[in-house]
Amino acid sequence: MLLLPMVTHPVVTALISGAVREASVLGYNVAPLFSYYSYHGPVFRVMLQLNRGKLVDDRYYGFISYCHQCGNSDTISWDKLGQISCSCSDSKVSSSPVVSGPLWTGPLHDAAYVTEMLNLAEQWGWVGSGKGTTNLEKLLKQMVDESDPRLPFGYIKLDEVLLQNCFHK
Repeated sequence: MLLLPMVTHPVVTALISGAVREASVLGYNVAPLFSYYSYHGPVFRVMLQLNRGKLVDDRYYGFISYCHQCGNSDTISWDKLGQISCSCSDSKVSSSPVVSGPLWTGPLHDAAYVTEMLNLAEQWGWVGSGKGTTNLEKLLKQMVDESDPRLPFGYIKLDEVLLQNCFHK
């Protein structure tokens, strides 16, 4: 069970994680090309690239911790599982963080792939100066921005941030 305050991100991550696990059992590895959530339904879409061979680099397959005391979240590698702490507990092993995983903790989009989608959309006239075309362009550019592997896992609703900062100080 995912005990995290993030909105839709953990659901997409769980979907990718399941594919990573299943592919690994069969001697393959997968990487997300893009993912998308639509509030109607709700609908979660993920396009994955399937490759032969085991997952060579497991830096994006680990655990997520969330501290209910201060609201901090972090990615945890396999080798750090027994040493989880939160900054609000003075670097001692704390009982306040909850851990979910193993999960895909890497980018949900491949920047090169989504950039190619944007280029094709421009060539085909799907983005640009037509009515409704700016939504697709905005979405694809946002996906490119979100694909930076340096970004932290997930996102939290602003009301959660306000609650954590206003009532826990």
